[in-house]
Amino acid sequence: MNSKRSIRTKIVLGFTAVIAPLVFFLIYNNYYAMSVVRGQVSVNYENLLDQYVKNNDNVLDEINYYLYQMNNDPNIGMLGGDVTDSDEHVLTTVRVLNQLNTGVAYFNKVDSFFIYNKKRDDLTLSSRGNTAERIAFIHEQLPKILELKETTSFYNWMTIKTGNSYGLVHLYQLNSDLYAGAWMNVESLENPLVSWELGQGGGVILDSPLGTVTNTAFPVDKYAEMRTNMASLSDSSHVIHVLDSPYLLIKKDSRFSNISFYLAVSEAHMFQRLPYFQIAVYLIPLGGVILVGFYLLFLRRAFFKPLSELIRGMRKIGQGVFDFRLKENSSAEFAFMSTAFNDMAGHIERLKIEVYEENMKVQQAEFKHLQSQINPHFYLNSLNIIYNLAALKDYKLVQKMSLHLAGYFRFTIRHNQTSVTLQEELRHIENYLEIQQLRFPGKLSFAFSVPPELERYQIPPLTLQPFVENSIIHGFRNGTQILEIHISGLLKRGAVGDELMLTVSDNGTGFAVEVLDMLRNHEGTRLAEDDHVGIWNVVRRLKLYVGEAASVSFSNTVPHGATVTLCLPAKQGEFQLRKEELR
Repeated sequence: MNSKRSIRTKIVLGFTAVIAPLVFFLIYNNYYAMSVVRGQVSVNYENLLDQYVKNNDNVLDEINYYLYQMNNDPNIGMLGGDVTDSDEHVLTTVRVLNQLNTGVAYFNKVDSFFIYNKKRDDLTLSSRGNTAERIAFIHEQLPKILELKETTSFYNWMTIKTGNSYGLVHLYQLNSDLYAGAWMNVESLENPLVSWELGQGGGVILDSPLGTVTNTAFPVDKYAEMRTNMASLSDSSHVIHVLDSPYLLIKKDSRFSNISFYLAVSEAHMFQRLPYFQIAVYLIPLGGVILVGFYLLFLRRAFFKPLSELIRGMRKIGQGVFDFRLKENSSAEFAFMSTAFNDMAGHIERLKIEVYEENMKVQQAEFKHLQSQINPHFYLNSLNIIYNLAALKDYKLVQKMSLHLAGYFRFTIRHNQTSVTLQEELRHIENYLEIQQLRFPGKLSFAFSVPPELERYQIPPLTLQPFVENSIIHGFRNGTQILEIHISGLLKRGAVGDELMLTVSDNGTGFAVEVLDMLRNHEGTRLAEDDHVGIWNVVRRLKLYVGEAASVSFSNTVPHGATVTLCLPAKQGEFQLRKEELR
């Protein structure tokens, strides 16, 4: 049974078609709610980060302006002089240090302000930590800072990598040899962000072209895998996956530095107060599957099992087991069907003998049709020929005639076979024509044009012989004309498979107009009643064994003769009586 066309499949598909949209709507609703929450959280964090980066940029801009104003300070200008051992120079240095100390106290994110005289390699510095250590540290970084200064614009702060940490420095050139600068530890930019509530698994990432400045969100190895994709992101929020967990990543770039600020917020943290939406996404499909399972169990007990029993009973009947009976069912509908089936099986069992007897009648009728192919006149004429040949003591022709006649009748009386090979049919026709040539010496010739590879195909017995016999009976035109009979065969490709096309043609008188009309209009009753029972027999048997797959066409050839063309499926197995023809 085709499972795609079964009622079970259709019911399941119908139930699924009703449940699936509901499940899809609930899942979509949950995802939509989660999307709304994600969008709202994204907007809030974007606004917070945007405000923080703007405030930070404002501080950097103020520091830029503070360093720019040193260009007009006479004390700082005096540090660029050549005299370094005078009292005035010492007092100037003290005043500049006091001014730098004021700047460090005012700008709480700045670690150090410094004045550097490149000509004398002199560094004046104010710092929050140990001044001597910071002077040595800044002095060590100055070659790198001066080199980066050549590639940056006036307002840009530069990221400097020092070992495993980073610093942010801005250097302003006061004159050809004098520079004012500010150093800021990157941690001072990160610390306010770390205090934000980002949830477990969330964190802050500061990134620059030199590398990751600071990272409190992800393990270093996993962060390295995603850093390339982060660099191509615009200032916005994006969903990324790290360690198979989704994160909301928010990015903002600084206007006065080459640092990008990232906030990584775990989706688990965003939805921790909405457990229903997270659980429902997984439970709704699971619940739908469980519901379908219970529904199928119910259908199996109430519907599919009784239906399967009914189908099993019908198969038993089809196999010939007519004593099979169905059990009573609790459902009223199936109880009625069981009773009707049992009654039907009983009737079929009682009709079994009658069907058998009817089949015997069909076989007897077919035998009579086959027997009708034996022409008494042909039999008597053949015996008369043998007698005359024996009287003439032409014993070789007697032997030849006897062999042909024996082969002819041996083939004709094999009424229990439903099919023969084309080779056997042609051999039978050859026996018949050899006998007719002895009967009509010098007035009959024949030829076969059948490829040897076609001779293995099966055809119903006595399919071609009646048409050959019909040519001899009706084909002679006058006493001098030689009747030529030609049988040809070929294999052609059909719509549903190979077809065997066989043609029997002669140069005789052809079909009469009224006979040709009867043949073409398939008037079987008139053919059977008329003198064409052999033709009717062939057409009838082809219908019984082949059905619409076989065809017989009749035509007259120009200037003289008749042609019969038969098309039937090319098969090497036996033909079986079609069941629909027995009904």
